[in-house]
Amino acid sequence: RVVVVAGESFTPDLVRRWSVPGRRRFFNAYGPTETTILATSSAELVSDAPVVIGSAIAGVGAFVLDERLRPVPEGVVGELYVAGAQVARGYHGRFGLTAARFVADPFTPGARMYRTGDLVRRGADGVFEYVGRSDFQVKIRGFRIELGEIDAVLSSVPGVGFAVTVGAALASGESALVSYVVPEAGVVLDPAQVRASVGEVLPGYMVPSSVTVLDEVPLTPVGKVDRAALPAPVFEVAEYRAPRSAVEVAVAEEVAQVLGVERVGLDDSFVDLGGNSLAATRLVARLSARLGYRVAVPVVFEASSVQELAA
Repeated sequence: RVVVVAGESFTPDLVRRWSVPGRRRFFNAYGPTETTILATSSAELVSDAPVVIGSAIAGVGAFVLDERLRPVPEGVVGELYVAGAQVARGYHGRFGLTAARFVADPFTPGARMYRTGDLVRRGADGVFEYVGRSDFQVKIRGFRIELGEIDAVLSSVPGVGFAVTVGAALASGESALVSYVVPEAGVVLDPAQVRASVGEVLPGYMVPSSVTVLDEVPLTPVGKVDRAALPAPVFEVAEYRAPRSAVEVAVAEEVAQVLGVERVGLDDSFVDLGGNSLAATRLVARLSARLGYRVAVPVVFEASSVQELAA
């Protein structure tokens, strides 16, 4: 009659599958081991409401703070800190990690609180919405991106049963957003169409450069996503059309050099191949030196194919 889940974030689809009004109630619980398992719990979740982790249980202090341990306003994303008698003393024999995670409680003299590393936002009703992990953030084109927000949009695409996004290191040394999706049973996903659907919701810098369809997601022994075991991303490469003019040849060669790929054709996109703002800065500098043209960095993203940029 009651289902309580914990340990991993999930999509509204799980609520739809397990919550049966009048017959089975569905709750979401949250709490790191370092805070003795349970710290917050939601009210009953229903399929047409946002998925939240609820509010602190009795006797637990839960605070949403910024980098300087200052409370953030309602609706603003911050890191969740947990305080109270159930907070552990630290990690056995790991004094450095203990000092980094178990910090002085600025609201209660002599007490400590646990820095969870989880990013949340607090609503006007005091309920916490889980956003993602602070260590699952990447910086793309100068923007700090929470990967969980991309996963949420990917999971809302029809036919996508599960999604996870990571920041992948490219051959050029830059980072790019790459996503992995598992289709729902009987569904065949087109990676290009999935990217296009995400692009209708998120700004360009948050659209993954690569989407890989998997039969299943690799998991750690405790059932969490094993990011280290995800396959290498495959970036979209258009059917090769050779550059024709001297400018097209120069642009294609410099894009290939900057991004560390073997061959780039007229229709290949700088963005789809994993290009970001740092790579774009290097590209325009190399093109200026080679061709004598000064190109603004934003142009590289507005005219991202070799043919468009050459024109």
